[in-house]
Amino acid sequence: YAPGISMDHLVFNMNQPQQASRLLSLLNSTQVQLAASFDLLIAQGDRHGENVHLKEDGSLMLIDNFDKSFHYPNSVFLPQTYIHERIYMGNGNIRHPFTGDLAAWSHGTSTKEAWPMLTLDYRCHIPASTHISRQLPQGVNRCAAKLAAQGVDGLMKRYRMSRSVAQPYHRRAVLLRSRGFAATLQLSLTSKPLRVDANKDTGLAEYAYDSASKTMEMQTFPMRVPCCKINWDAIRHKKKKHDYACSKVETRQSVVR
Repeated sequence: YAPGISMDHLVFNMNQPQQASRLLSLLNSTQVQLAASFDLLIAQGDRHGENVHLKEDGSLMLIDNFDKSFHYPNSVFLPQTYIHERIYMGNGNIRHPFTGDLAAWSHGTSTKEAWPMLTLDYRCHIPASTHISRQLPQGVNRCAAKLAAQGVDGLMKRYRMSRSVAQPYHRRAVLLRSRGFAATLQLSLTSKPLRVDANKDTGLAEYAYDSASKTMEMQTFPMRVPCCKINWDAIRHKKKKHDYACSKVETRQSVVR
């Protein structure tokens, strides 16, 4: 049992937008920053709305944290990842990078029915004049420093990791310390693809598989302008599905500083 309500349920199954509006207005920005940092550091590959629970006080609980972790970052908190783009484009309007099919779990035909989840974008929860760079959330910098200091061999020994997992894990920790959050995300999404067993079902549906080279490579998507607040008074209904509009579009981009 996980306390709170999942973001999927909040967006798709609640018939009272005003209640969803109230809960999202209470979002704890520090916890969003921590969640984004966590998903980037462990390369969480499946952080969709069902795995993010919002509690009455605006705090977050993340579940299934190590399912599909240590692969490529793919999270509702992180722009340019497949899950973030799927929310932006509409569930049934983006092709699956692994199968080439349209998203099978589409809730309807609206392209903007999931837009309230865009408010989880980490860029919406940092001051306009700063970015998560070397000013990482409290505790993240210390954690990254500890992981970086252990080295690849140290991580392999302590956490019983393979070298193929420990190397990018260590690299992300080092990059967070030296280059900051945005650069680490960019470099993690364009890093060397994973080698996999061609005969094994990895379950990593968000990765494009190249049978010739026996690799899986994450697709990256455009850096969308953040949608940081929903205009709940301008909701349109499309075949009984909500079609949302942004009332606060941030123009700043997640650049390295």
